[in-house]
Amino acid sequence: LASVPLAIGGSLLGTAPMAYVTDNTDDQTRGQALALLRTAQDVGFLLGGITLGALAQLTSISTALGFTSVGMLVICTYFAAVARETVRGLAAGLLKAKRK
Repeated sequence: LASVPLAIGGSLLGTAPMAYVTDNTDDQTRGQALALLRTAQDVGFLLGGITLGALAQLTSISTALGFTSVGMLVICTYFAAVARETVRGLAAGLLKAKRK
């Protein structure tokens, strides 16, 4: 049961940060910003695997998945609360037209 929120969060945490970084960087710094994001994701994936693997060995896999799900929920909620909207250009015009 704990793996359901993990799967939902994992699908969102893969694409949303990339899109957000792309929207908030200029052409000159975009490559560096995406490389830094990818590096941070890789480090988190490595450390998370080690830490949660140890937790699963000490307790149970359900406990490890529960901790992961809660962590992802907290991170996603924080991001939704503090991230500024980045819709621009044609997409913003389409959204305004839909609202009328």
